[in-house]
Amino acid sequence: MEIQRLKYFLRLSETLHFSQTAAEFNMAQSVLSNHIKILEREFNCKLFDRSNRWKVSLTPAGEELVEQTKNLLRTERSALEKVKAASRGETGILNIGFNPSALNLAQLLHTFHEISCNYPAIHLHLKELPSETIYELVQNDQLDVGFLRIYPGRDGELACHQIAAESLAAVLPPKHPLHNRKSIRLAELKNDYFLLVGRKESRTLRDVIDAACQKAGFVAKVRTELASLMTILRLLDDLNAVSIVPAAFQKRFPELVFLPLEDCDVTLPEAVIWKKSNPSAVLKTFLRTFRNVSASGQ
Repeated sequence: MEIQRLKYFLRLSETLHFSQTAAEFNMAQSVLSNHIKILEREFNCKLFDRSNRWKVSLTPAGEELVEQTKNLLRTERSALEKVKAASRGETGILNIGFNPSALNLAQLLHTFHEISCNYPAIHLHLKELPSETIYELVQNDQLDVGFLRIYPGRDGELACHQIAAESLAAVLPPKHPLHNRKSIRLAELKNDYFLLVGRKESRTLRDVIDAACQKAGFVAKVRTELASLMTILRLLDDLNAVSIVPAAFQKRFPELVFLPLEDCDVTLPEAVIWKKSNPSAVLKTFLRTFRNVSASGQ
């Protein structure tokens, strides 16, 4: 059944006048009559009472078809609007991976707020994951976008936009002999035991730490490896160990001693990545909103 034929019927049900309705659609009255006859054959019933030669009236079946046609056309309009909204990136699902130690979460939350206000039909699914896992899942199309620590330019298939660069700091328990220092050379910690993040959980960060220690002339004596930097910092005093972490963690652990490294100028890039071939219009909306939030300094 053609939607357009139902539109002819609906307008005729309003005018109850064949010649007027035909003129509105720029067609001959006989053509309109033929469309109505086709509908009546399809439904096997009369839709109009034509006993009055000047003006027709709806039959009970015609009145019911009016209501059903209005419902159908509303559904059609709704479907078309949803398709158009999807093409504009205003509706859909976006899967996001993030490493909390490598991201200004406030910036991401501001982005979520902007999207929820301006694009309520977009659903953002957020997963907290290690940087390396995020990288692999974006590569394999299991995540649309990732916020992580990474060396830009590692993969030509991925777009990578650096959003920050963070320095490393040595972290000491409050009772450490060097706790009163303003800064420290990494080599001064060669005899200490370290708590370090595991390579499986954060290969980028661990590679940077190991390379920095090697440059300082020693291999770190690792007491234990842990998956979470937060856990490392909570256990540092209890295990009488030291660590190397991004300097931004100082805000969360003011009871520990964070010292700038005099002989280590390496920075950790914080980036947002996505696959260049990802066709998602929602991804474009998200990235545009994120850039706007970043530019506004929120």
